[in-house]
Amino acid sequence: PGYVFLTVSRDIPNVGYYIMMLNNDGTPFYYKELPNDYAYDFKMQPNGKYSYAQFLHHHTFTGGGEVIHKVMDNSFTVIDSFQMGNGYIAEAHDFQLLPNGHSLLFAYDLQIIDLSELGGYPNAKVAQSVIQELDQNKNVIFQWRSSDYYDFDDSYSNRLTREAFDPIHVNSIILDNDGNILITPNGLSEVTKISRQTGEMIWRLGGKNNQFQFIGQDAEFSRGIHNVSRLENGDILLFDNSPRNSTTPSRAVEYELDEVNKTATLVWSYAPDSPPVLAFFRGSAQRLPNGNTIIGWGSASDNDSIAVTEVTSDGTEVFKLFFEHEGLSSYRAFRFPFDDGQPSHEFTEFEVFQGNTYVFDSTGITITIDYLVGVGYNSITVKRYEFAPYNPMVNGKAPLIVPKRITVSVGAIDTLKSDIKFDINEFNVYANEADEYAVYYRSTENNGYFEPLPTIFNSATNQIIGETPKLAGPFIGEFILGKADLESMIFTPKLFAPNDAAKVNQELSVDLRWTPIGFVNYYALQVVSFPENFIIEEDSLVEALYTLDNLEDNTTYVWRVKSINDAGKSEWSDPFSFTTVAPFIKIETPNGGEEWQRGLEYFITWDDVIEEDVEIHLLSETGIELDTLGIHESDGGFKWEIDPFLDEGMYKIRVQSIADPNLYSISAETFLVADSVSSVHQIEKIADDFALYQNYPNPFNPSTTIRYSVPVQSQVKITIYNSIGENIAELVNLNQSAGSYLVTWEAQNVSSGIYFYSIEAVPSDGLEFFKSVKKMILLK
Repeated sequence: PGYVFLTVSRDIPNVGYYIMMLNNDGTPFYYKELPNDYAYDFKMQPNGKYSYAQFLHHHTFTGGGEVIHKVMDNSFTVIDSFQMGNGYIAEAHDFQLLPNGHSLLFAYDLQIIDLSELGGYPNAKVAQSVIQELDQNKNVIFQWRSSDYYDFDDSYSNRLTREAFDPIHVNSIILDNDGNILITPNGLSEVTKISRQTGEMIWRLGGKNNQFQFIGQDAEFSRGIHNVSRLENGDILLFDNSPRNSTTPSRAVEYELDEVNKTATLVWSYAPDSPPVLAFFRGSAQRLPNGNTIIGWGSASDNDSIAVTEVTSDGTEVFKLFFEHEGLSSYRAFRFPFDDGQPSHEFTEFEVFQGNTYVFDSTGITITIDYLVGVGYNSITVKRYEFAPYNPMVNGKAPLIVPKRITVSVGAIDTLKSDIKFDINEFNVYANEADEYAVYYRSTENNGYFEPLPTIFNSATNQIIGETPKLAGPFIGEFILGKADLESMIFTPKLFAPNDAAKVNQELSVDLRWTPIGFVNYYALQVVSFPENFIIEEDSLVEALYTLDNLEDNTTYVWRVKSINDAGKSEWSDPFSFTTVAPFIKIETPNGGEEWQRGLEYFITWDDVIEEDVEIHLLSETGIELDTLGIHESDGGFKWEIDPFLDEGMYKIRVQSIADPNLYSISAETFLVADSVSSVHQIEKIADDFALYQNYPNPFNPSTTIRYSVPVQSQVKITIYNSIGENIAELVNLNQSAGSYLVTWEAQNVSSGIYFYSIEAVPSDGLEFFKSVKKMILLK
């Protein structure tokens, strides 16, 4: 039962952009054409409303993009939208509207990191994943940044040499049964469980940091993951992508987790026998109420493979869907019913009396009447809905809510006081947790604040019982079950922008940014300036972002933040400072003395405090402009592939603001461009000891530099070997005076792999022979 939810998530000529609910024969029950761009993640939320991620901008460094999450009612009218807070823009891959009215969403945030030591850009733009929980008022009450917890080496990404890339790539997020968060960072090929109280990682399943023993499958768990859900039986269900450029089939897989003893037992998996389905990205798996599993095969249908399969628990296929248009795919596939606003169960009891108990058929509700004012020919009607309430506001911290609701109405009854009893088996509440739940009530359906009722759990009858006050008819109220959320703990927030002791442009505003740890409701902020002693004090900020305008020239500002929640106030953070300066650009490389080879790539680097783009110009040694090498954002680095036909000679570089031609920087001295460059350079004439240093960059492509030192005159040999010990190249075989040296290895003519380099130095004064070996990696 239900409809298949799909999206057209590709640019296909003459097709258009659609979200769709399809009948089993492929005909549309509902569809909506989107005017400007496609969408991701069309699905039903726990409150029966429908959501989809409408693209605003596509990422160029990874899949997905910046979106706004739109919510529709059952007339398919957009009634709400959700966006990240604290200055971030929501990402397309997932959005969860929780039963208590909170929401989970995330963003990809590019940070500039110097990866030159790893063979990458000195100004590489590396995406971190930022996760947020918003409350009913859409304020951020929890935020988690991947860069605060994951190590760079955790990733399987092989894109370190790209200008921009995403090593983490969170693509799904859910609230776990215990109130913590599960995410799937695809770049790490793992499931991570995150504490909402502390932000710490509770456990990691799969990937390089796997903490679980896998039972029933190979221990190595290093596949792509694109979807996670927690099943009613406590297991987790995943969609496993095929690793890129492999023939390993994609699959849906279920594990039983023992989170105490850290075991993951394979319970069920499904992949078509033939031909194998290869979904290198996108995809989903959803367990249906009847025990079937519907699988969206993501990008597999780009290559005319299957788009959707529904299978029974024994792997029998009961539904298959293909797209007619070549290259068309849906981000995910789901099956949900249509919420027509009608109850799933309804039962009316007539002629009720004070003191009696009534079972309301299949609603899962029993009512004992404690007090009744009305006439004899009366009635009580109970309606059960399989969705969470709409806009469930509460005073204080929101509870975790069971996504089902009950309404009670009466006929010919003026006042009713009763015990309303919920059968825990009908409301998916575990017996060992039932005493944690309370019955909540509000007098108006779909509107107003819920209040907790005095509640007990009767373990003999497996009923959660709420005692109502005297309530007036004809509509008695809307009732739900909820339990207290995780207890708040208080932690000091982390400041991160501007960097401590940074220089900022005094002509621009500056954004002060920080991130909370665990739950937060408000922040206090203090800013002090020197020497003017200008002071800002705020004590009820709801965003982890504060913009300072009208900065004083040549002034140092010091600032700090504390978090506030229902557990109290944190300590002040360690203070950060920044200093305002006039706009500047300052070239770092090349700045004089460099020797660069025609036909190779080099980085021009600079420091600046401007926002506008810059032009990079090539100058003659006398300062005459010869060429414009490019226009680039002012991020401190530009990769220049030197024209192989550029005249040999001495040159300079000018980096110049496109907004102000008088704002520029020129290399302090000339650098050499030649057909070939000297491979050995002495950089210091004194050395304390023999030494061989790690090559830079490493990994590298195609050239790297090796530094070594000799404290006395020595016969020096630098040799390159491959992984089986074969001599690949001899870089140095010279009698050299004391000092430190650099030698460059150009590896254009050898293949990618692990190589070793060694130094053998025989001192001329009879000191002990010195030898050292180190490893390096060539990535092409």
